Amino acid sequence: PDRIVFSGKMSYGANDDAARFLLESVVPRLLALRPKLRVTIAGSRPGEKLIKQAARMGGVAEVTGWVDDLRPHLRRASLAVVP
Repeated sequence: PDRIVFSGKMSYGANDDAARFLLESVVPRLLALRPKLRVTIAGSRPGEKLIKQAARMGGVAEVTGWVDDLRPHLRRASLAVVP
């Protein structure tokens, strides 16, 4: 599947920066090659900037916040990004 999962404690600044970089700089390039690409960002306490950035991407990216079990998200993905 054309799905990427990014996971980490999103309240940690470096993880937030990495997730925003992924959405801003990497995903647009991948979308040019894989237009059906979707990104899930899972992790506790995501910042407002990240949530708004994902919302502006028109359904390409979702920010779940805390998930009890990451495994279902990973099963649906072809790539996992872990900072």
